[in-house]
Amino acid sequence: MNIDLSGKKAIIFGVANEDSIAFSIAKRLMEAGCELFLGYQDRAQPLVNQVLPKLNNPKSAPVEIGRAHVWTPVT
Repeated sequence: MNIDLSGKKAIIFGVANEDSIAFSIAKRLMEAGCELFLGYQDRAQPLVNQVLPKLNNPKSAPVEIGRAHVWTPVT
C-alpha cells in the first residue's frame, strides 16, 4: 500500500536499533515522505546515533517523559 505523508511530521520514541519496532515505524514513515523527530533516553544516544543515517538524519534529542518539565529539542 502506498501512502503519501509528504508535509506531515511525526515524533517517534524508542528507536534504539534496527531491530526495534520503533525503527521499522520510523523507516516506513520516512519512506512515505514524513518528516521525523526522534526522542530517546540519554542512555540510548550511542545506539540512536548509529541509526540516524539510515533514517536520513532526522532531528533528534534526549527526552525524559516521566519528568514534569518542559524540554527544548536540540536543533
